[in-house]
Amino acid sequence: MAGSSDSVVPRLMARLERSATVHLIILGFLGLLLLIPLAFVDSAVSDRRNTRSEAIRGIAETWGLEQTVSGPYISVPYSYTQRDDKGVTSVYTAEMFFLPETLAVSGDVVPEVRYRGIYQANLYVANLQISGTFAAVDWTGTEITPDSINWDGARLVLGISDPKAIRDAVEVQWDKNALAFGPGKGRNPFISNGVSVPLRNLQGNKSGHSFDLNLRLAGSSSLRFSPYGKETTVKLTSTWQHPSFLGSYLPLERAISENGFTANWKVLYLGRGYPQRFSSLGESASSFGEQDFGVSLISVLDHYILTDRSIKYGILFIFMTFLAFFMFELLSGLRIHPVQYLLVGVAQALFFLNLLAISEHASFVIAYAAGSAGVTLLISGYAMAVVKRTSAAVSIFAGLSLLYTTLYSLLQLEDYALLVGSLGLFFTLAVVMWVTRKVDWYRIELGRADTQG
Repeated sequence: MAGSSDSVVPRLMARLERSATVHLIILGFLGLLLLIPLAFVDSAVSDRRNTRSEAIRGIAETWGLEQTVSGPYISVPYSYTQRDDKGVTSVYTAEMFFLPETLAVSGDVVPEVRYRGIYQANLYVANLQISGTFAAVDWTGTEITPDSINWDGARLVLGISDPKAIRDAVEVQWDKNALAFGPGKGRNPFISNGVSVPLRNLQGNKSGHSFDLNLRLAGSSSLRFSPYGKETTVKLTSTWQHPSFLGSYLPLERAISENGFTANWKVLYLGRGYPQRFSSLGESASSFGEQDFGVSLISVLDHYILTDRSIKYGILFIFMTFLAFFMFELLSGLRIHPVQYLLVGVAQALFFLNLLAISEHASFVIAYAAGSAGVTLLISGYAMAVVKRTSAAVSIFAGLSLLYTTLYSLLQLEDYALLVGSLGLFFTLAVVMWVTRKVDWYRIELGRADTQG
């Protein structure tokens, strides 16, 4: 009885080892197990991207941060009284802000690239000419009494998010009088930083005002503007070849070539979201920054983004390679051990790590070519040693080459990646179904090629 049991168990184990179903379950488990190294590589991409961001931030802090130019606008302080629950009346100070009727900005953005270690920061110096007009300061419709207005505290304010990056002294021609800006933005809670200059004789002027100033401003990554005018126009030119236009308004006209770009914006206050005159007490600060617009100096290819996108295809690559080896087992009658499948999967996971490492020192194209060539030759050579058939190794080489070429095409065809990828998978499935159409899956055992016809 015991001898019979001893003979049954080995036969059962041998049958399970040859079972295609069991083999597929094991391969599925190995594929899921290989998600762990892929997750580590994905985490490494995030870490390296954060390291780059810190390096770029370090350069920008000494050169100039992302810049937003707001205004100029007129700020006039006034006082008001308020009574608390106990009937005590207190006097407080607020500011009324008057925005320009017209605001015209034109300028040239001169790009400059700086490095910290292997990391590149896109910097610029913007030479801006800002001009426009103001209507006469008018308090009609407010509850503010004339004796509560502090005309001596009136200022012209220019919002600049990082004023330490101003390269030259800023002087404004105000009604044809030269005035020099000084530090400080006053009490405006709607801008983070800026410069200002005192204004005189606002009270008696009923004809409006004009202004004209030049601003030489350093910054990094992006340059934005706030549409403070009833009509705001911005015209920018630059030799940077890869601009990204951002914010609430796109340029009405733009031209991008190998020589750089030009862009023209025109924004009317009707869709801006805040009025021409408002108090520091009455508006929401969030409504101001949401209306900004401008341009970002981006790199044409961000290898971290491309590497991260390629990793998302990693598990698909592993399963398709496993499928190719399994089909070879099925049709040739040779056996491949799960450990050998695991080594092949690990090699493909290392491709993404090599892609990340090489792309930090060379272009993404070179990194991808080197990484894919290395893993293709490694797996093909390993297949040659395992199955001992040149034709099988050549087939594996051709299949992997096609696979990595397809992935690179998907990375470049961002808008059509889903379409091309889905059609590719459909074609692969069709080939597998055609090749295995006569396989009797109930009778098939690996190591015994069992096909019909």
